[in-house]
Amino acid sequence: MSIQHAWSRGYRKVIFEGNNQTVHKLLMGEQLNFQLNKFSDATTHWIPRIGNHAADRLVKENFPNNCNFKFHFYVPAYLLQSDHIHN
Repeated sequence: MSIQHAWSRGYRKVIFEGNNQTVHKLLMGEQLNFQLNKFSDATTHWIPRIGNHAADRLVKENFPNNCNFKFHFYVPAYLLQSDHIHN
């Protein structure tokens, strides 16, 4: 979903980071690689959960009703007010 959203917003040079190794392996494999090939420059990085406190906190955040995706074009206040981005 994030790949489609980035494309629809007009982004062509992107870096996808995540702490889910299964998703990273899928993106680097043949099944979903065609979606990344649409971008002029796209890379994926797997970052272990222990080294990615901000992503771990974002995953645990509640979404509004009937919403399974939330786009952040800024750093959410709950991350700035904690040590998640400093570790």
